[in-house]
Amino acid sequence: MPTLGLDAIANLETPRIAKVGIANRAYWLFLLTTAVMPLASLFWNVNFFWVKANWLPYPIFLIAVIFVMLCKKSVPKEFVCLIFFAAFYLALSYFNDGDAESIGRFTITILPLTFYFMFDDIKDTNHRYFWWIYGALMIIPIFNSYLQYTGKIPYDEFDYVGGEKIGRMSGGYQKPHNLVAYLVPIFLLGLYLWKVKQRKLIGILVVFAVLFWVYMIGYRTSLIAFLTILVSSFFMRTTQRLIYTYYHYFLNFFVPILAFIFSRLLLSTVGLWDKLRGRVPIWELHSWQFFDQNPFNILFGSQKVMIEDNYLDSSVYLIDEVHNNSFRTMIVFGLFGFFLYCFVMRKIVLHLQNRNYGDSLKFIMFSCFTYFIFYTITNEPLYYGSVLWPVLIWIFLVQSMPSKWKNSSDQS
Repeated sequence: MPTLGLDAIANLETPRIAKVGIANRAYWLFLLTTAVMPLASLFWNVNFFWVKANWLPYPIFLIAVIFVMLCKKSVPKEFVCLIFFAAFYLALSYFNDGDAESIGRFTITILPLTFYFMFDDIKDTNHRYFWWIYGALMIIPIFNSYLQYTGKIPYDEFDYVGGEKIGRMSGGYQKPHNLVAYLVPIFLLGLYLWKVKQRKLIGILVVFAVLFWVYMIGYRTSLIAFLTILVSSFFMRTTQRLIYTYYHYFLNFFVPILAFIFSRLLLSTVGLWDKLRGRVPIWELHSWQFFDQNPFNILFGSQKVMIEDNYLDSSVYLIDEVHNNSFRTMIVFGLFGFFLYCFVMRKIVLHLQNRNYGDSLKFIMFSCFTYFIFYTITNEPLYYGSVLWPVLIWIFLVQSMPSKWKNSSDQS
């Protein structure tokens, strides 16, 4: 009888072990995909047949998704919802002459988040290979930045400071946005070494080296975000409560809507207000067009980002960009689609809050969202997996760390 009992337990355990093995492979391929992004994004202006070379890493993770579906014969319900979501909006795009590429970008970028909860079951594995690959590939943009600074290679991006046109280091990428996004995991690694591992000297050196680099790049929004994270590291629990509150009470849904309404009111009262390097006028015109739509388009979006002739102004020349993550999502998917996106992000944050992680480690994960909130004010990472995945990679990396760091009860 005891033998039969053990056999029964083994039979129950076998499917769970198989499930964990499949999750591990999908997780490994996702980390690999993210690790090679610093290299792939350097080829933003190279085409491989009919596909841009910097999009080639995405099939790596898609292979993992297909592998999971074939082996497990089931997928997370979040993934199924995403597929129906994409199909619905692609159908709307077909009838509204919308931009199917934006919908495809969004779907691919958000895809790993639908598998996030499946990764809870993975065993403790050594994730250092991610840092070996990621660190080795980051040497290239670092060297390119040095060459740009010394005048050996030209700048790819320019900005006006005090009326003077100056170059901005981009590390060889199309814009500094990518370079700064790829510094986020390194910055958080420094805080991890400093606050979690207690390797203070090397951690502090990494943190301030990244801060100096971002300052030299001249990317003000990200510099403010990094400094905010640094200061908040001395108030870890307060930071966790603030981020948790922001998502728990759906402020990530209501605040952007109020900001979009404010942009419309600003246009009506002040007119085009040329602030934030031309971002505010763009927001004003898009808000004017958005709230002038019929109720159906406000609810479900127009599936495209383009200021129509009736709403154009000669002072705004970027008519197919929004430069705000939330505003673009509202424009493309409407309030309904924006709500679903906010619901997914809220679910992940609440899930992290309920995990049995130490305060220091949980702070590292919540710092991903601190940076994300700042970064999305003037950027659109939801439509670029090469940006969003590195920004949020630490919420995935923690899942394969040794249990002693997960369950620590450190105080801060």
